[in-house]
Amino acid sequence: EFNTALINPLSSLDDCIDFYVKNFYKIDSAMRAIYTQFLDQKELIVPIQEHYKNSVTLFLDKWFKYFPAYQQNQTGVLQRIIDENECKTAVIVGDAVAYELAQNVAKQVSKNYLFTNNIICANFPSVTENNMSQIYIADGHVEKLLEKREVYFKAQNSDKDIGFVYLDNVDENTQHQYLISQYKDIDELGDKMNHKALKYFSEAENYFAQKIEMLFKNGYKKVYLITDHGFVLTGQLSESDKIEVNFNGAKKVDERYITTMDKQKFDDALIVENPRAYDGYQYIYFAKSMSPFKSVGHYGFSHGGIAPQELITPFLCWENNAVEENSIAVTIANKKELTSVTGELFRIKIEAKAKKKDIFSQTREIQILLFSNGKIIEKSDLISLCDGDISNKEFRFGGNDKIDVHVVDIHTKEQLDKTSITQNKARDLGGL
Repeated sequence: EFNTALINPLSSLDDCIDFYVKNFYKIDSAMRAIYTQFLDQKELIVPIQEHYKNSVTLFLDKWFKYFPAYQQNQTGVLQRIIDENECKTAVIVGDAVAYELAQNVAKQVSKNYLFTNNIICANFPSVTENNMSQIYIADGHVEKLLEKREVYFKAQNSDKDIGFVYLDNVDENTQHQYLISQYKDIDELGDKMNHKALKYFSEAENYFAQKIEMLFKNGYKKVYLITDHGFVLTGQLSESDKIEVNFNGAKKVDERYITTMDKQKFDDALIVENPRAYDGYQYIYFAKSMSPFKSVGHYGFSHGGIAPQELITPFLCWENNAVEENSIAVTIANKKELTSVTGELFRIKIEAKAKKKDIFSQTREIQILLFSNGKIIEKSDLISLCDGDISNKEFRFGGNDKIDVHVVDIHTKEQLDKTSITQNKARDLGGL
């Protein structure tokens, strides 16, 4: 039913991007659903696939015509999110969550939240180590390991409560002012299983939606879903579908791009050249189609190229605008003395004070959570406070030199106050 005549008026890269996010992604989503159900039925899938490829070819002709104007805005996006939000914020960083897949996630999240549907234009080659580095590292250098990206990001935001927790490990006790949750099942499944992984993608969509709902129950005010790159599906392939090149010298041939040390001769009707250093090579070449380069390994699910399916990525945000009716402010009153505590025991003093006198300011039920290295080590019992109440709770360091304390509303999970407690192990030696 797709009307290819809508492609003809596209006259700029912005037009192409806008057309993809409003119209063309729906074809990719439909084709993924068809591949999921019927890929092994060649006699059925081939004519549908040819119809799909005809539409893709028409669109990619426009895309690559205007591609020289492409500008990525992925570098430093995580830092921008943190800088722009003072409220309790969670960011889910998916791996290979294509724009069309993310739209299915959005359909499953409650409509009670304010939803903003934007995009990020990803860097290229659209591979995990490059694009994840762009997300975490504002100066754009590439770190291959997630741990090093997190260390860099934490160092840039040492004054903030930032927690790195895999999405699989996020539960009702996950409490940070800024939560960064990585989820890489889609990319791992796709890389290992290729088309066989498609049957699991709908489960991933449902999983994202469930976790987003959980994060709001945990008191987060904003939840973002972003990703490193998308993917393409090549479906049923013949040898003639694969792009074979005779490049000279040192090179690395991937399904979606080729890196070389030397400048190559190439057919500019089929290939785009990008003269820049990457991964020890000096030039990168990309296919001007969905067809893969002839390479070693399995075909099917792939990324690394510069097609819109790989580069136009989701930047989704849900916001809980519900007004907090309870106006009793709860604070940790002895923060100064907790900066250096001698001995094993420490006391947390909690004060409650109503900002205004109304029916919602009679009581507030809270809980004290103790964290060490980002993990909960102890919880207080439920504490019920009225205006003017003071509550003192005593805890032990239990072998931890530093403990982070969060005070949360037991019902909304809103973080009401926080501080850090440091154990001073120096002893009074009487001047000796």
